[in-house]
Amino acid sequence: MNNKKFSDTKYDDELCYTLKYFKDFVRPDADDDLILELMEPEYGNGFFYCSEFFLVGEVSEGGCGTICKSYDPRNGKNGRCKHSKSTFVGTGRKFKLTIDNKLDELKEEEDD
Repeated sequence: MNNKKFSDTKYDDELCYTLKYFKDFVRPDADDDLILELMEPEYGNGFFYCSEFFLVGEVSEGGCGTICKSYDPRNGKNGRCKHSKSTFVGTGRKFKLTIDNKLDELKEEEDD
């Protein structure tokens, strides 16, 4: 699960990070268990994430391309910028990252 992305369901469900990020940077400051949701890439939704400026944009707005000073086409000529990444959506699978960095999947609670 090292390359998978997770979001923190309590504090920031709009951004996602690797499990290593949560273990190395968030966990040392947290004094209780973290509840994380497993995320997956969402394709064809009309949005992109710019890894250069840390922003989400709409493909139809045309804000990414030759008008951007950091535009760098993946193929070296034209087309999609190398900074343009997919956005992510939650899978509904939740995990508990314990104080001792153990990751346990949470089972869905049955409805009464």
